[in-house]
Amino acid sequence: MNKKIVNLLKMIVLSLGLIAVVIAFGNKNENNDNQGNTSYGFAMGTSISVAIYDNDVDDDKITKSIIEEIKILDKNILSWREKDSEVSLLNQSCGEANSYEPSEELYHILSQSLALCEDSQGALDITIRPLASLWNIEGDFDEEFVPPTEQDINDTLQQVGYKNIVVLKETYSNVAGETTVENHYVSFEKNNMLIDLGATGKGYALDKARDILEDEKVEGALITVGGSILVYGEKCDGSNWKVGVRDPKKPNDTGAMMGHIEFPAGTITCVSTSGGYEKFKTYEGVDYHHILDSKTGYPADSELLSVTVVCDNGLYSDGLSTACFVLGYERSLPLLEKYEAQAVFMDSNGDIIVTEGLKDNWVEY
Repeated sequence: MNKKIVNLLKMIVLSLGLIAVVIAFGNKNENNDNQGNTSYGFAMGTSISVAIYDNDVDDDKITKSIIEEIKILDKNILSWREKDSEVSLLNQSCGEANSYEPSEELYHILSQSLALCEDSQGALDITIRPLASLWNIEGDFDEEFVPPTEQDINDTLQQVGYKNIVVLKETYSNVAGETTVENHYVSFEKNNMLIDLGATGKGYALDKARDILEDEKVEGALITVGGSILVYGEKCDGSNWKVGVRDPKKPNDTGAMMGHIEFPAGTITCVSTSGGYEKFKTYEGVDYHHILDSKTGYPADSELLSVTVVCDNGLYSDGLSTACFVLGYERSLPLLEKYEAQAVFMDSNGDIIVTEGLKDNWVEY
């Protein structure tokens, strides 16, 4: 079988393992009569699941609509792999002398993502792609892994830095002042830079899904896109939502939980997890994970094994989980406070730390 197909199948199996855990917790109730109608898909390099809890809507139509919307978002806008996506076209056309005019939607995503980059002081950096490609930890599972040299890392770091992205907005009106038009432009202050929205895109997909749920007047839903989850509304029996958090000390056991977060019926929020256990490669007995520090060029060393962030905004929950993993517990607290978010941390000793606003929701195993 083609090696690329084998690797894709491995990714799907790993992702479905995570989704199975989340759905099991979402459906859990004593009477076992509240199973959501669940559909699955694949986009953004990961698996998607959509569970609808509402007996009065066309759940098949809604689940298909949400999955298709996420696929279109990935293919047309977010994917750096798709040569005709907006992000790819931006990466191809931008340089010191060129600019790109993004759609209103990409402009919105870039603006929110860059705000997170700035507020996290670069712990989240959407220009990390050249460095990620150099390390290739997300690449071929069967390929022999050798860490890049320090010289290669230092050279590649010259292509990384969100502060070198320039986003401009031009606003003008017609002569009578009746119509206001906005034009947006993106440019890079350095050549060979590449934008990668992988750290915020899955969360943004949840924001898009929430819009569909609202438009369709759905009572309850649980949606996962990789490690990001949307808890929405109320299940048919009014029972609490329970979102399991994987135990990063047992990376090969997708069913191993360190605890769960319990949300009351009616909650609408997003939960995103980042951890070094998700994707890593080993060289001479040392594990190298995929979450890179844009300041050092190496996998982040913050003495954390995982971070799970709860935030009402999906894009922010996704980006914050990455930023907090890079920052470490203490340095994450002001950032979480600014975005009105809560979090569960597990440090390298296996100790679990829960922020104050989430302590009543957390159940540890």
